[in-house]
Amino acid sequence: MILVTYLSCNNPQKQPVENVKIDTRKIEPILDSLINKYPNYTDNSIVRENATKELDKKIDSLLNMGYLSDIPLKVFRIGKKPHKKGALVQFYTYNYNFNRPSILSDRLNFDLIGYMDETLASTLKEEGTYYIYGKNFKRLNEKEVFLIVNQVYHSPGTEISKEGIGSSVFNFNIGDMSCEIDSIKLIE
Repeated sequence: MILVTYLSCNNPQKQPVENVKIDTRKIEPILDSLINKYPNYTDNSIVRENATKELDKKIDSLLNMGYLSDIPLKVFRIGKKPHKKGALVQFYTYNYNFNRPSILSDRLNFDLIGYMDETLASTLKEEGTYYIYGKNFKRLNEKEVFLIVNQVYHSPGTEISKEGIGSSVFNFNIGDMSCEIDSIKLIE
C-alpha cells in the first residue's frame, strides 16, 4: 500500500487538475439562456431575428440593474456637454478576447454616451478602457443618438450578426445608450 501511494504521488499524470475559474460577467447567464432557447441562431436568419427581438426586450429590463457595469468600455470621444455644465463622453465596448471564444459577453457590443462632471471627465485617458458606473441608463433610437452626437462606433440598432464575411463569430449588438456617470474604474 505504501508503494502504491509513493508511485501515485510521484506520477505527474495522477496529480489533481486545478480548477481554472473563468470570471463571467453579470450578463453572461442572460446570453446563455438566449442561445439555449435559439440554438441554431447562427444557421437560420428567421431564428436569429426572433433571438434579436428577445434580446432587445431583455436588455431594456436589465439596463438600470448594473448588468453592464462589468463590460470594458473604451473612450471614443471626450467633450464638453453642449449648453450645460459638465462633460459628454462617448464609450464603446472593447472586450472581445480571441482566447475565450465561448464567452458570449465578450461579443456584446454597444456605445454609451455618458454625462459626467467635468472634473471626473478630466481624469480619463483618451485611449483608456474603463468600467462605468452610473444611473438613468436609457437606450436611444437612431434619431436620439444623432441629436446628441454625430458619430458612434457601433450601430444604434439591436442585432445579432456575423463579425465579418467568412467569420463564424456572431456579435450581439444592443445599440446605443445614455446615462449619468457617477464613477469610473480604469482597466488599462
